[in-house]
Formats: sequence, structure tokens, C-alpha cells
Amino acid sequence: MSMNGHNNPRGSRVDLADLERRLRRRPALGEPLAFTPISPEEVRGLLSSEGALAKGIPNFELRKEQMAMAGAVADILSSKDESSGSAPLIVEAGTGVGKSIAYLLPAILFAVRNNVRVVIATHTIYLQAQLISKDIPNLLAALEGVDGFDGSKFVYGQLKGRGNYLCLNRWQQILDATSRTLEENTMVPRVRDWLRTTNSGDKSELDISGEELVAWEKVSASNFGACPNASESTCFYRSAREYANACHLLVVNHALLLSDVLVGGTLIPSYDHLIIDEAHQLEEEATKQFGFRTPSSAVDEVSQAFQASVSELRAQIDLAELIPGHFNEFNEKLSYLQSQFPEIQRSWVTLIEKLSSFLKRVDPERFTNDDYRVTDSVRHQPEWDNIEISGQAFDGLAVSAEVQITAILTFIDQMSLTRVTASSEFEKTLQDLLSRIGKLRADVNSFISHPDSMTVYWLGQGSDMVSMNGAPLEVGTHLMENLFSMKSSVTLTSATLVVRDGFTHVKQQLGIEDSVDLWLGSPFEYKRSVLLCLPEGIPDPASQQFPNFLNETILELARVKDGRMLVLFTSHRAVRDVARFLRNALSDTHVKILAQGEDGEPYQLVERFQKYPNSILLGTASFWEGMDIGADFLKILVVTRMPFSVPTNPVFQARSELFDQPFFQYALPQAILRLRQGFGRLIRKQEDTGAVV
Repeated sequence: MSMNGHNNPRGSRVDLADLERRLRRRPALGEPLAFTPISPEEVRGLLSSEGALAKGIPNFELRKEQMAMAGAVADILSSKDESSGSAPLIVEAGTGVGKSIAYLLPAILFAVRNNVRVVIATHTIYLQAQLISKDIPNLLAALEGVDGFDGSKFVYGQLKGRGNYLCLNRWQQILDATSRTLEENTMVPRVRDWLRTTNSGDKSELDISGEELVAWEKVSASNFGACPNASESTCFYRSAREYANACHLLVVNHALLLSDVLVGGTLIPSYDHLIIDEAHQLEEEATKQFGFRTPSSAVDEVSQAFQASVSELRAQIDLAELIPGHFNEFNEKLSYLQSQFPEIQRSWVTLIEKLSSFLKRVDPERFTNDDYRVTDSVRHQPEWDNIEISGQAFDGLAVSAEVQITAILTFIDQMSLTRVTASSEFEKTLQDLLSRIGKLRADVNSFISHPDSMTVYWLGQGSDMVSMNGAPLEVGTHLMENLFSMKSSVTLTSATLVVRDGFTHVKQQLGIEDSVDLWLGSPFEYKRSVLLCLPEGIPDPASQQFPNFLNETILELARVKDGRMLVLFTSHRAVRDVARFLRNALSDTHVKILAQGEDGEPYQLVERFQKYPNSILLGTASFWEGMDIGADFLKILVVTRMPFSVPTNPVFQARSELFDQPFFQYALPQAILRLRQGFGRLIRKQEDTGAVV
């Protein structure tokens, strides 16, 4: 690495010797032991009123639904050996079942006794934190002394995407820069102090948000594949991956799980057993991960990365001295490629402008609002011919750049320049750029002139002009062929999977035909604990009278409990409008308004609400699920609209066309599951009470 011991060049203050001591080191998991099944009876016994958990976890409650789920998970883990798969287990476990304990307990026992890895994937950061900091430690403490369990051998951890970890090499570049942005100057002192104590390099320890995230992107390990120091022992991301390789139980999010599927299993250490919590979100996340978004800034980003790497190379080494007999040849190749990028950028700008003009002409009202779906009929319009011509021109220039980059890489290899650190870094940057240009070309060609019949395409409109987007029409086939069928056991669970008394909807979404289904209701007595209210005289939600009615109703409810209210919306605009009204109407009271998008990140708003419950919390999608606010603070839940998908959403439109009755077969089931998730924010414990409006 370019920084060693206490004498790091370029003024670094990172003590790498101390950092090396701090990083967590464990040997890899090793080979599996002889197959040892976990008995459902054993698991249910541990969960009984006389079991280890009742004795070891304060306020532990016997729940028959939890025992049933734990037994089913034990059975699916143990039903096959490592060489063959089984039908997935699908479990709806209502709020209050304690589903995390129900799958963690058998997973821990099975992983330790067989020395295998079980991966647990969740959608929300909140649930990941709960598993790592609360549920798993509590279980391990309760299991101490249980026959056949040796907790000293058990290793668990969390692995995140590489953009979550600091890259020391990129951090050094920020320190050495002659000038920095305001955000970078704000971030640098915090990171410098943090580096003296962190043993993970994980940005979550820094609580970075807002504009600082832009600065963090410049120092994150998101370019790990192109970093010349990726193999060093003090690389945070490498350290995290090595620790993950030692884990019996590894917690990841849906995004990383699916990214791993896309790249053929190189991001997550090998595993045969998978548990997916919050599985109702898997289709949506797969749609994002298996699709693409090409912003209008894409080519600028590639060009800037290349130009910066050339400048860095020339600043650090004397090429004329290093390769005296070949300097002119190498310099000509570099200079020619540098001269190509402005031409590529001009071609790209022309393409983007034509797409923007097309969008303004075909749908001027929607130009600044919704996405515009691009279908075969759209591509057959005469104006699209000009877009295709511009696309072909851009592609030709991009191909030429690929040829030049390949020639430079060959030259670097022939001249053995990789022995020089700066040249090795330049080589990896070029390889990364080659990959990025190849993907850019593939996505643009697919979007403009060679569409795939199983992909949905649309033009997006945002702050960076238009973007080209694509997403799979369905994700089930990909998930089944490349994820579910590859594992010995798969468990999918959520509090909301059932629609119309069955799992048909979620099984269609995820491509599952054969499965073991278990539907467990909530142990809560909702008829006793919840008052369900429907205001009288509600005007049509599409009418001009509805916003005022909504404002006045929320204001009236706010005065009943002096706040203590969560209001769920389906649009950010409605959040802003209601927040503005309530701040004026309640300005002479002690009730505070906490609005998503205005007053902080979702988790920050929840913390503030819990510290000052005389508040009204206004939120959209992030608050419909995953948030456990607690009924000690929350007493009124308001659902402002039924959570149907936006009908103009291109993916929703395209998938709706697959059904004979799209409203009843697709739109309504989605809304039902979202509504049930929203309802679940109120009652979290047996003794909780409150009202849903």
C-alpha cells in the first residue's frame, strides 16, 4: 500500500500499524462437519415456558405462533443435505409473533453444529441493526449452557455494499488535494478523528447524511475493483469480506443479496442456506437491481475519471525516464484517447438533447413530473429516427475509445509498467473505465434501438435532464433460476405476504411454483386494542375540497392527544403541504411537526419523535414499514390515502398488462399488503393501544 506504518507519505495521519491491530480477524469458516439435522421438537422446547429462552431473556413470552414458525424453519434447514435443494418455505408471521427469534434460533443451532453459513437478508437498516445488536446477542446469552451448543465457536456479522466502507487510498487523495469543496472540508475533521478508533471503516458510525454523502462518495470503497491497494491488510472493505468469510450467520440487505446474484456470487462468501426477511419487498428491490438507470451525467463521470487518472499518473512518475525508448508511443496513445473524450461528450450531449426535445414534444404536461414509458410504438415515431442516428454516432465513438483503452492496457503489460504503483493504479482505473463504457453502450443500445421484449423502458425526468431507464418485466424467473434453486434451503418471511387467504400473489411475483406455506396470524387482540375510525363526509380525494378536509381532520386529531401521531402519505408533495398548514395552525402550541424530507432522515425523525412524543410525524414510503416507534409514544395512526401504485409508473403499467383483470389481480393485492404494513406501525406489543384513522 502507498501508506506504511507510521511514516505514511503525502502527510497521512493514519497509523496503519495501530489500524492493523484494531481490524477484526478470524479464520475462514472451513469445511462443513458431518450433516446434523436440527429437531423441530428441540427448537420448540427451547421456546417453551420452561426453555432456555424463558430463563435467559427478560420478559420473554411464550408464543405458540413463534414455536410453529421455529419448528418449520428447523425442518426446512434439516430436510436436505448440502448437495440438494428443497422447496422454499414461505411464512407470514403477523406482528407480535417474534419471527426474527423464530428463524434465528434454528439458524444458529444448525450453523454451529454443521459448521456452515446461513445468510439472512433484510430490506430495512432498522431490522439489520435489531438483529445484530439485540436479537442475536440475546439468543447467544440464553443458549449458554444448552447441551450441544458451544457459543465460543459461533461467529456472526454484517456485510454491506462496498460504498459503505472508507477507502484509505481515496481518503489520502482528498487529504492531498490542493482544494476541497465545502462538504469535503466539513467531513475531513470528522473522518480524521474517527479513523483513530474505528475497527470497521463503516460510514454508519459517522452518521453521515445530506450533502456530506456527496463527499463520502469520493472516499468510499465503491471503486474497490479499480483500487491498487484492495489486497492490503488495512483495506476496510477487504477486512469486512474476510470477516464475513468467517461467519456462521451473516446479515446482508436485499440489495447486496441481489447484486451478488448479478455478478455470479463474488460479493458474498459462499453459502447454501438463505433466510429472507421482509420478503414482501424482494420483487421491488430485484426490479431495481436487475434494471439500469443511465443519467445524462454518465459520460461526464467517465471522462472526468479518465482525465483525473492521467493527470495523477503524469504527476507521480516521469514516463520519459521510466520508458525512454517508448515514451513517445505511450504518450501519443494517451493524448489521442484524451482528445477523443471531448468528442464523445459532444456526441452524448446531442443524444441527450434529442431525447429531451422528444419528451417535451410528445408529452409536455408530464415533462417535469412523471416518467415516460418507451414502447415499440414510441420507437416507430418518425422523430425516433434522429435519436437512433445520434445513438449510433455515440456508440461508434465509444467503441473507438474501447479500442484505444485496450491498446494502452496491452502496452502497459508489455512494458511491465505495473511494477510501478502509480502505473498499476492507472491500469486498474482503465480496466474499470472499460467495463463502465461497455455497460453504458449495452444499456443505451438496448434502450434506443435493440430493446428486449422482457424489459420495460422509460425516460426519466429529473434535475440532471433526462435519464434512460430499464427494468425487467418480471423478476421471478431470474430469482428462481439463479438464487432459490441454487440453495439447499430458502425461507421467505414477512408480516404481510397473504392476499385473499393465500400466497398466490407473492409466489407469482417471485417465480415460485412449489413451496411449503405457513400462515401465522398475530397474537394481538386488535378488536380490544385498536379503535378503527372512518371520518364522515370525506370528499372525493381527487377534488379540490379534499386537501382542506385532510388538513382540518389531522388538526382536530392532533388536539386530542397533543400530537403522538404518525400520518402516512403516498406523496412527498402532500407531506410538504400538510406540514406547512400544521406549522401555522399549531404555532401557538407545544406540538412539533416532523416532516420527512424537511426535518431529517427517517431514523432521525423517529428518534426525535421518541424524545418528544408531543409531535406529529409526517412520512411517506419509508414510514409505512420497518419503523418500530413504540405505542408508548404513538397513539394515533392516520392513513391519508389507500397506498395504490402510481398508475403512470412504467413498470406498474407494463406488469398490469400481463393480467386479465389488472386491478383485482395486481393493483389491489399490492395496496392490501402496503396497507397492512402501515397498520402494523401502531401495535407492537400485547399491551399497546391506539387508534387508526
